[in-house]
Amino acid sequence: MTLHAKETPHSKNSGLDHIFPESTERKKMTLVFTCLSCLICLMMIAISAGMRAGEHWGKAFEKNYVLELRSIPEITPAEQMETAMMILQNDSHIAHINPVSGKALQKLMAPWLGEGLNLSELPLSQLVEIEMKDGDIKDNLEKLKQELIQIPGAAIESYHEAKAEYKAAGHAVRLISSISAVILVIIVGAVTAASVESGVLDNKKIVSIMRLIGTENQLIIKLFIRKLLTHAMKGALAGMIVALGVIAFISLVGMFDGLNTTFIFSQFVPSINIIFLLACVPLTIIGVGYVSGRRTMTKMLKNFI
Repeated sequence: MTLHAKETPHSKNSGLDHIFPESTERKKMTLVFTCLSCLICLMMIAISAGMRAGEHWGKAFEKNYVLELRSIPEITPAEQMETAMMILQNDSHIAHINPVSGKALQKLMAPWLGEGLNLSELPLSQLVEIEMKDGDIKDNLEKLKQELIQIPGAAIESYHEAKAEYKAAGHAVRLISSISAVILVIIVGAVTAASVESGVLDNKKIVSIMRLIGTENQLIIKLFIRKLLTHAMKGALAGMIVALGVIAFISLVGMFDGLNTTFIFSQFVPSINIIFLLACVPLTIIGVGYVSGRRTMTKMLKNFI
């Protein structure tokens, strides 16, 4: 009697699926796939978070500027601030104006100059935070600079350097996360290959009997890989759920501690892109596991005695 691969649709009825018994080692693979899937999902979320945060910070930096009123002998600080506020309040392109108070400035300078400062004794600049309205920010800012020329010691400072640093940090996070995700996928393939080799050796007697009665290699591979992929699928889906749970936990802890981490969870779960991205993780693990397992087992059966 010869068993052919085309008979696999009836394998459940014929009991062929139970030829290879479950082993403790194979059940442990479910936990391994769960951990790897969770890590890969977290890497994907980190990549998406880096991209979204970069976009958010970039837009914020494009609209926010600081008016610095340097202390000079030609004009008193009060006159500088009064003239500056008059110009800023009359500018229809400005959305928000926030003069930095003496207490805030004192708190800002405390790490360098110590507590209990008397700012009146120091020639410090006065600061006014400016938020521009959406539109042609570049042209509107140039017009504002022209108006502020009449104030001695006035200068508009941007966050271009900080923007560049945040952008570089975002690129670094995405690059490191991407490389880490690729490495984890490679580990999935390696772990699958090792599991197949161990499983075939553990079931050497069964495989030998199946070969003696004329069972095709393709049927042996399908029966063996099917069990492996079942564990891979369970682990991959469990890992994705655990990763979402981790993000939800981080968001909740951040909310209770007053940290702004809720955006990590609230922005990503409703997003079709991130759901599609996370759904690809189990599919990738199953695909890599299938290719690696099938290739390893095919190679082993060719040299199998």
